[in-house]
Amino acid sequence: MLSSIIIGLCYGFSILLGGWIRVLFSFVSISLGSRIPILYFLLGLSFGIRPVPDSINYWQAYLAGMVAAILVAQFASKGDESPENYGTVATCASAFIVAGVIGMIFSLF
Repeated sequence: MLSSIIIGLCYGFSILLGGWIRVLFSFVSISLGSRIPILYFLLGLSFGIRPVPDSINYWQAYLAGMVAAILVAQFASKGDESPENYGTVATCASAFIVAGVIGMIFSLF
């Protein structure tokens, strides 16, 4: 159970690093830095489709990851209340949440 929760929280921690990853990719190439939310969309999609082994409880990891992503999105969006302000972390968290739900729906069928 503890390993499932830790894996789920690691996804939330990786979302917190979204801004730094964007900066690092912007140093490499200008176009790669703007595609970081797409990276988190693909990460959320793979997270929702059950990439974890059988020894880890999927639902505990999924719920812990989604709760962590929702909390990160909630706290990151506090500074983004003006429409012209673009927050990378909030956008990455939103992309992860939407893709995680889509991936979970695909895995149920």
